[in-house]
Amino acid sequence: MKRIACLSFVAVFVLAVTASAGLNFTHGGIRGGYVAPEAPLDNTFGFGAEIGLGVPVPQLNFALEANYWNKSYTDPVFTTWELDFTDINVGVSGKYDLMTAPTPFCPYVGAGVGVHFVSSSIDIGFGSVSVSDTKFGAHTFGGVRFPVAPVVDLFVEARYTWVNPDYFSAFGGIQYNFGK
Repeated sequence: MKRIACLSFVAVFVLAVTASAGLNFTHGGIRGGYVAPEAPLDNTFGFGAEIGLGVPVPQLNFALEANYWNKSYTDPVFTTWELDFTDINVGVSGKYDLMTAPTPFCPYVGAGVGVHFVSSSIDIGFGSVSVSDTKFGAHTFGGVRFPVAPVVDLFVEARYTWVNPDYFSAFGGIQYNFGK
């Protein structure tokens, strides 16, 4: 399964690079926000970054992205144990701008795939156990960008990711547009 996930990621990456016609970087951005994984994990915060790859199709672009979130628990009474869960995602997304006429904001929708490096560990005072796994995941998202300067946009985005554990996230961020 790991081999299929890695080969799928490489194939999507090669297609995105090929479609981008010579690595025409369109934007770079960072995001941060709220992550709500499925039970039994509690909600937490995460952050990420992306670099946009332009394609010759109007209103469509691909982005290479990386995201990170972590949730830690400690025993509030005895403080002798600690549980930690981490998800690092590296993937590619396709984004379609829904804007058809000049407006002060630009709504968009998109989807993508990625490789998730998931790890968990528990430390019980006298010993610890850790488990890590590489998983293939998919995500869909939608959001809106607001220009605040000729080359800078702010954005808000909602995203749902299918990987074990599945999670919903709501991000806000800033994007710098190259070459405008």
